[in-house]
Amino acid sequence: DANTILESCVYDHAAQLMTVDTSDPDRPFVKQVTRWLEDGILTEMPSENVVEISPQDGGLGCVTTPLTLPPHIHFYHGERGMNSIPLALVNSLTSPVEQDVWVSPSNGVYYHKPPYRLWQVKAKKQTLYYDNLIVAHNGKCADRLMSKTPAKALHSLLRTNFNDNVPENGGSKMTLNSIYSLVVALPKGALETLIPESVTCAFVKQVEDLRFVSCNTRKYRHLEDVTSDVAAAPDVEVWTILSSPSFAKRHKAPQENIPKAKEREVTDLLLASLSTLVGGEINLQDSVLESRLQLWGAAVPLNTWSSANAGVVTDEASTGFVYDAEHGVGACGDWLLEPSIEGAWESGRRLANWMTQEITNEGEDEKRSVGLPDRVSDQGGRFVANASVLQNGIGSFSR
Repeated sequence: DANTILESCVYDHAAQLMTVDTSDPDRPFVKQVTRWLEDGILTEMPSENVVEISPQDGGLGCVTTPLTLPPHIHFYHGERGMNSIPLALVNSLTSPVEQDVWVSPSNGVYYHKPPYRLWQVKAKKQTLYYDNLIVAHNGKCADRLMSKTPAKALHSLLRTNFNDNVPENGGSKMTLNSIYSLVVALPKGALETLIPESVTCAFVKQVEDLRFVSCNTRKYRHLEDVTSDVAAAPDVEVWTILSSPSFAKRHKAPQENIPKAKEREVTDLLLASLSTLVGGEINLQDSVLESRLQLWGAAVPLNTWSSANAGVVTDEASTGFVYDAEHGVGACGDWLLEPSIEGAWESGRRLANWMTQEITNEGEDEKRSVGLPDRVSDQGGRFVANASVLQNGIGSFSR
């Protein structure tokens, strides 16, 4: 059934793999990755399966070039999709996680000043109260969520630009790019003879509108004996195509509701670009069995916030996150450390440790804020451009 092929498959529409520097086995994230491997959450991808790919001059097929990386750089993906990672995090908690809960960015949170010092959250027709609040996402909603609160310094960092580039000096605001993700089910023969079977993921070069392609069927081949007969069908391959940020900028649309005409246009253009990559004579549009298009509107940070932490401890434990001790609110994410899965995880870990320490020291006169800009002098940190993201457009994939 052409309408259920993708529903029966395991595929990744956004993050495709994770890069880890294992040279220091004592780094917290390396230890976490080791535990995930032992628990069957992650699978290592052979480095030879990740390449650079570019069109071949004057003929069908493409040129694949091995990545030049040191031996301590390893690639991983989730055992049953990249979603395996957040699911593992949820399952490791002792407290329940409420999912699919809408908190209005306009009036969903409110801060009660001393003597109460509580955060009021409205969701699911309930009003709840918390001692602390964490903003673990970014973009327009995070900006609006905090705009009416007294945590002005923290809110100033959540103001966001959307663009496909930043100045060399990093700019004055968090800047996120946008990326189109197209998932297509194709007859296996459509690309099998054009992209070598050994290639699972590829950084695209010399094709303006593409940045990355990934074959989910090859990535999750180990699941064939436990997934449905459709997902394991030998005559279908499912590919994810990630656009360049400049392409997404030119074809901007409301990400929650892409107009049908724009969806067809973008799908056709990305498939045409994939045809250019593997050989211009092939028409992939006519081969598609099913497709799904998503605009990843607030995709990858092009810059990261680097705080000065003047007058406060400056070791690793007090960088990579933001915490407003006066109001009991913090922020974490890849935009505060490194645009990668590791960056997001490590930022959250450091914030959690800092807040735990603050709670342990409850009653002390001095509460310590971290990472906030000085709103009076406009100092206290700056945004720094990320060269790796600017080069490949889809994240920091090596250290």
